[in-house]
Amino acid sequence: MIQNVLSFMGSWEKLCSTHSEELESIKVAIAEYALYRSSDKEGSLNISTREIWEKFLFDQGWNIAEQAYFNTSGRRVPVRSLGPQKNGLSAQMAFSNPDFLSRWLFTYSTLAVRNKIVEIPILVVPMLDSHPNINRSHIARTGSFEYYQEQLEMLSPLSLTHPFLIIGYSIHTSLLDINVIDVEQEDRPPSPEVNQVINKSIEFPAEYHQAGIGILNFFSTYLTENYPDQDATVRIEQNGLKVRMIVESGEGNPEIIEKALHEYEQIMSGSQSATKFTQNEKLILELRNEVRVAKFRIESQQDIIALQNHKIQSSEERIDTLLGIVGEGLRQEPHNINVQVNPCIQNNMSLTINADIASSLGHLEELMDILPKDDAICLPINDLSKSLQIIEAEQNPEIVRSSSAMSKFSRFIDKISDANGAVRKAIDTTQQGFEVAQDLVNKYNKIASWCGLPVVPTFK
Repeated sequence: MIQNVLSFMGSWEKLCSTHSEELESIKVAIAEYALYRSSDKEGSLNISTREIWEKFLFDQGWNIAEQAYFNTSGRRVPVRSLGPQKNGLSAQMAFSNPDFLSRWLFTYSTLAVRNKIVEIPILVVPMLDSHPNINRSHIARTGSFEYYQEQLEMLSPLSLTHPFLIIGYSIHTSLLDINVIDVEQEDRPPSPEVNQVINKSIEFPAEYHQAGIGILNFFSTYLTENYPDQDATVRIEQNGLKVRMIVESGEGNPEIIEKALHEYEQIMSGSQSATKFTQNEKLILELRNEVRVAKFRIESQQDIIALQNHKIQSSEERIDTLLGIVGEGLRQEPHNINVQVNPCIQNNMSLTINADIASSLGHLEELMDILPKDDAICLPINDLSKSLQIIEAEQNPEIVRSSSAMSKFSRFIDKISDANGAVRKAIDTTQQGFEVAQDLVNKYNKIASWCGLPVVPTFK
């Protein structure tokens, strides 16, 4: 089935040598997908081609993204667009959209590798003679392996710094070996060595999670503002109740970074004033504001605190509790301190979340990329995204059912279904938009069934 491969930075050799099992599963999934597309089943089921591809890989042991990842600014990294994942690989089926390659290559895969979500992103594309829309020449052309190859040849040498693979498959049997085409990389200066410096893990009670993450994340700002000559990366990861802060440094001095962390612990625990360590008035104000923001985040979870502690603490008691947890966590013994180093400042945060809500947020992110940048379309999508993020980590179906997010979600599904509305008209202009909207409706119905809300008709 696989006839041609576009390989960047030795990806194909690495896939064959260290991921032979995953490669075989990709081959099986491609064969099943191609058979499905050529059979009478296509169009008879209310399932998008995206979900069919994901199912075939899922059957081979691949995982559908069930975590949410965020970059330094707190913006979601759209991992859903990468497709199923396994052992550092992701594999997505391409769509017939003229700008899909650009978004997949320079946005989705770049962010995913940069934030250490995957090592090698893979895109699977039909050869032109195997494209399902072969009779619609323009659509077939822009969604074919040949088109992607031409685009990359025009961009070559690529300035990208991460590996990727584009696999071209054909439904026609071939006795020839797979044709591997190496994509040229632009010459770049060698990267600085990476050393690990700090690795701290703190377990927060559920009601303090978001506020605690914010406090730890702000250390990157403190380090940058107070020690601007230190190249460093601050990465925050959350797994269940545990939050881990990893600090990496490129050419920075590990001792200075550890000193900065000790200062930050003293400031946040209240044992020392920020003015003892810095005369930067802007930084001092930002530190105070960060504590205020943490206080607000805790107050917004007051119902949870009351439920778990069987009492309502005062505002000051809650913030003191949080800062005490942070201070104790950052005061771990020296043997718990390790060090890494990287030349840029970034942050990666993974959360234990409701997988269907996370998938819905990924679909909304895709719609924002696909649809016209019109307020009538962007505003409801942005508003719904913000509301869904609030309940993303909620595991109680009662709370989800009564949330304003689900009300907004239902109204947005109505907009998708309204043939005369701006959102539906925009969706109907692209095949990819239609498939993403179809997936979004399916996800809404899964969430609705789980939390006890009425489901809606299948999107057609």
